[in-house]
Amino acid sequence: MTTATPTRALTMGWRRLRALFERPVVAWSASALVVVLSTAATIVMRLRVQSPLGQSPYDGQLYIRQARSILGQHWLDGYTNLTLVKVPGYSIFIAVCNWLGIPLKAGEQLVAILAALLVALCLLVVTKRLAVAVPAFVACAFSPIYLSTWSADFGRDALFASISVILVTSLFLTSYYLVFGRAFGWALATAGLAGLSLAGYVLIREEGVTVVPTALVAVGALPLMHALRHRPWREGGRRWAGRAARRVVPSALILAVGMLGPVGIVLAANKSVYGIATTSELASGAFMDAYAQWQRVEAGEPKFRVPINEEQREAVYEVSPTAGLLAPELENRQNPWRFSGCYTVPNCDYQGGWVTWAIRDAAAAAGAFGSAAESKAFFEKLGREIADACDSGELNCRIKLPSAVQPLTRISFAQVVESFVRLTGSTLSSRNAFQHINEPFGISPEARAEFVAVAPEVPANEVEAALQRMDFRDHEWQYKTVNVVYWLLFPVAVVLGVVLLGALLASRRGRATAGPLTALGVALLFAAVSRLGLISIVDAADYDADQSRYLIPAHALLLAFAVVAIVQGLSALDLKRLGAVVRGSREDDRRAPADTRKQAEDVVSDEWIRPLGSRPIDDRTPVRSGR
Repeated sequence: MTTATPTRALTMGWRRLRALFERPVVAWSASALVVVLSTAATIVMRLRVQSPLGQSPYDGQLYIRQARSILGQHWLDGYTNLTLVKVPGYSIFIAVCNWLGIPLKAGEQLVAILAALLVALCLLVVTKRLAVAVPAFVACAFSPIYLSTWSADFGRDALFASISVILVTSLFLTSYYLVFGRAFGWALATAGLAGLSLAGYVLIREEGVTVVPTALVAVGALPLMHALRHRPWREGGRRWAGRAARRVVPSALILAVGMLGPVGIVLAANKSVYGIATTSELASGAFMDAYAQWQRVEAGEPKFRVPINEEQREAVYEVSPTAGLLAPELENRQNPWRFSGCYTVPNCDYQGGWVTWAIRDAAAAAGAFGSAAESKAFFEKLGREIADACDSGELNCRIKLPSAVQPLTRISFAQVVESFVRLTGSTLSSRNAFQHINEPFGISPEARAEFVAVAPEVPANEVEAALQRMDFRDHEWQYKTVNVVYWLLFPVAVVLGVVLLGALLASRRGRATAGPLTALGVALLFAAVSRLGLISIVDAADYDADQSRYLIPAHALLLAFAVVAIVQGLSALDLKRLGAVVRGSREDDRRAPADTRKQAEDVVSDEWIRPLGSRPIDDRTPVRSGR
């Protein structure tokens, strides 16, 4: 009796608390409070982390110098061999944060919060349960990948990771509202957001073409699953096509405007200021074509991660007068680019991550960068001379592929697989991903002043920097706690998500119970795998890419995938009958009575066509806003 009373009291207390939060006003207010407090907490935590203030004129300093030029209304400043090497999206973001008076890393965290909110929104519109959406938001918002030294640096990788998640989720929401939602305005709003995220993807990194497969899967997986299940064209094909066009075309136009607007502005600005309409000379154009042509040449023994070895260079010098102008700098044994990424000093050659910089520096020394038009003409001539020599037989050359994929001719499938397995392991284990370097960084007062000019939150001197490090040390336990939790749970969650999603898709019964979140899970997993595949090619062909900064996007996508897949898997599989669902092979299906199968399919069909705001996934429970 004495033991039962406390248990009964706890049970009654829990029921009363749950009843309180089932009231819409209380549930939504509490959820909003969680979002606000989580946002504030993560911003404060992020601002405590010391930035290493990357001092490379080819990365961190380039971004802040261009941002300062944008703020001074001089676009990207005067034309040099560095002006158009990077897409300007991150420099523009730095300038916008400065103009708005927002600390740069706070601005980046707000974008990460938006990504977390979109993951939660996807769960909310499908499950109709705040109790599912809010924890998902918290899990994504507090990701320690955004609270690390890697993300504190003046680099674009953390921002790119957030945009990648926004892209997939906004495209999914667009397709969801088009297929199932009655509120057509929401489809237009999410299409506009998807367009802006596509523009951000293209303008933050020089990887624009790689977004196409991910975007197609993100926007197309859900309609494809719905179409295969219901075949709506069977009844009135023309009418169905007309209705679909009336809903899809406006959203597609909004998406196109959202994407092409910002990209078009950058192209127009570069055309107006420099006379060349490109987002980056390392994304496409004459330079990349000449670089790809040089890689085609077969001479000497291939070297690991060396796109253009010494024998290839010497062979091209003999047939290309333009290439000969680069020889004095490229063949200088003391050229510092030779030793970047090299582990066999002094016997080093230019690795893939640095040979492009070496070629551009050599061209600048040869006077080829007086203007964008001059550099374009120089590299067009270089590429044409190499191509003509390949066509005439003067040079032995590999097949010519598009510039972006030319490195595939230098590597084997086995090398890519080895890199993919290693990088996947590094991502799942979060190897060095949550690292914090709270020691002094050597930086001159002049270099520090450049950062402070566009990011006033950066400590103005070493005294302020020491105070920032002390503040971090006082709160370091918070970061260690978050790191340990995610280090332990992240790989488990990803594996569990893969198992649950695989169990759904492996059998006919599982596929019949799979809801819309299955499509989102597939899209997020596809995006993460695609990212790891791309970095694996870079790792095999050009330089050691097994570094946390390059794996941040894959980590963010996998975290979102794990959250979505676990929610979908546990909701659809019903763990009490998990074994029965997994065992529901085609043989079982053949033995099942036809009317039973039909009834199950009808129940699932009702779930797919259920309008927004009607019922949660579990039909056995009533609608409650707080659940």
